[in-house]
Amino acid sequence: MRDPYFANYKLQIAIYQWARVACRVMASGEQTTALIRQLPPMGVGFILVALYWGGALAIGAALWSSGAIQNSTEFLQAFSHYLWTFVLITLVAWAYWLYCVYAFHKVLAEVPGWRHPTAPGKAVWLYFILGYNFYWMVKWPSQVADFVNWRTGSVKMPRWLPGTVALIAFFLRFVESGLGTALIFGVGVYLSHYIKLALLAQPPLSTLSSGQSQKPDDRVIG
Repeated sequence: MRDPYFANYKLQIAIYQWARVACRVMASGEQTTALIRQLPPMGVGFILVALYWGGALAIGAALWSSGAIQNSTEFLQAFSHYLWTFVLITLVAWAYWLYCVYAFHKVLAEVPGWRHPTAPGKAVWLYFILGYNFYWMVKWPSQVADFVNWRTGSVKMPRWLPGTVALIAFFLRFVESGLGTALIFGVGVYLSHYIKLALLAQPPLSTLSSGQSQKPDDRVIG
């Protein structure tokens, strides 16, 4: 014969466990909203690109319509006096991109249940290690993919595609700075979209019930 006291005790334990999970879900929802707000706005990067291209067109049109320029050689010589403007815009855009890298890693480091492998500050200074920085440009977006695929429980984001495009964008900046900068912030839009998608997904139930960080070797790797 079943012991009614024992059955009631088991029911109370089950209710307690589910209540605990429900509380964690609600807390996770509030924290998710806060984390999404911390993601860097990629629009700032595209505004800088617009300033770069808009400035080039405005200066070029002003010089050409002034009547003082007789040929393309004189035009290029006169235009070169304004190169500092474009160098400054490029440097500001690059500094803002490094801030975006920092912000991405800061958000991932604060996700409950996820143990992010790279600190935000380290993610930035690795860009300044000559030689290794090329590998790092490809590597760190794969860490974002690891998080996205773990959080969503499926392989939603390719690991190496965004980093490869980011590396191409870096070299493209030396050919046409505006285009390269636009491409790098396009990668930022791509990463930000997937991070938001993952944050809005339901966290793994095991993480909610245990409250422990996910170990790196337990993640879903795509």
